[in-house]
Amino acid sequence: MATNNSSGIVMLARLFWMMAGPGLLLLLAVSIAHKETGGWFTPASVAYLAVLAGVIIARRLDPQNSYGDATTSVDLQRHVIGALGVGLVIWVVANLLGNYWLAP
Repeated sequence: MATNNSSGIVMLARLFWMMAGPGLLLLLAVSIAHKETGGWFTPASVAYLAVLAGVIIARRLDPQNSYGDATTSVDLQRHVIGALGVGLVIWVVANLLGNYWLAP
């Protein structure tokens, strides 16, 4: 049964982990891939990793899954593993593109 939790923090957390966070990650990945300075830990890379951590924390704050059902520990574990796995692979690929393959 879906619960109706309308707390402001919960709504912001849900908005961030579902929409704003992934959008920011996309923009930061493109920025990393098109950077002009070398290195893996540029400000854009640090921001990307911080937003990725923020998405995971925001997901933890949301007591419901995307279907409106109560969040279980399995839901959280699946999200953490998926977000870290996919997020870190995208970060590595963006850095490889920016540092080696698209480098001037």
